[in-house]
Amino acid sequence: MLNAERILKSFEDNGISFFTGVPDSQLKALCNCLMNTYGISDKHVIAANEGNAVGLAAGYHMVNPVASLLNERVYQIPALFVVGWRGEPGVKDEPQHLFQGEITIKLLEDLGMEIGILDKETTLETFDAMLKRFLKVLNRGGCAAFVVRKGALEYSR
Repeated sequence: MLNAERILKSFEDNGISFFTGVPDSQLKALCNCLMNTYGISDKHVIAANEGNAVGLAAGYHMVNPVASLLNERVYQIPALFVVGWRGEPGVKDEPQHLFQGEITIKLLEDLGMEIGILDKETTLETFDAMLKRFLKVLNRGGCAAFVVRKGALEYSR
């Protein structure tokens, strides 16, 4: 398992300093870490829904959602997503998450994002290598996403 504090430190060490999203059971460790580190502040905003989170993230640099603004062929606004893989195929989940889970990877790929999947076996070295690859994408104005499988993150506070 990856430690959420160490992931947050890697983000910060690489200039990623604004965090927004919705509560997500897959990301509980990271959500708790962000809340204990920043509370609700100018660095950490809890959004009402995913669309609001994307709008806030884009608005941090400018305005609006992924396909129309963040794509590197449009405004080249870099964004790093951490996505809980709700409804992952083969993993028991709530009915409302099943279709979303089926299309998660393809949707992110169709949006032109680089993707890395985090699971229980992901080492810190593997995470750092993914982040390093993603930073190249972000530096050219692209987007990347960590897709987090159930049980991949831990937080011990």
